[in-house]
Amino acid sequence: SQANVFALRQALRNIEACGSDARAGIRGIAGRLRALTDRLVEGLRGLDGRVVSPRGEGEWSGLVSFEPNGCSSRDVVRRLAEQGVLAVARKGRVRLSPHYYNTAEEVDALLERLSDALKSA
Repeated sequence: SQANVFALRQALRNIEACGSDARAGIRGIAGRLRALTDRLVEGLRGLDGRVVSPRGEGEWSGLVSFEPNGCSSRDVVRRLAEQGVLAVARKGRVRLSPHYYNTAEEVDALLERLSDALKSA
């Protein structure tokens, strides 16, 4: 359908806009996503809680789950939403899912907002 063609065209433009990392195809996108989620996980390790997502070779994903200490994941997600950050509460955890089109600066901003949310939850 015409809508599908439009969606595919936009997806390809999004990939192209991400620069040379994404232009390398699926492997490039996976590598960029791994770098972004590694940055996120490293930052999460400095916050009050623990990362529960596997990060080993062959078992990592773009979804990162963080279990906050001493506060409700739902409260944290609500506070993040108030700051314009989309996250999901699942099984007492905050689930974050950056993607190839996000930037390192956006991951850093997310970590700052999450730190604030943890303090006020």
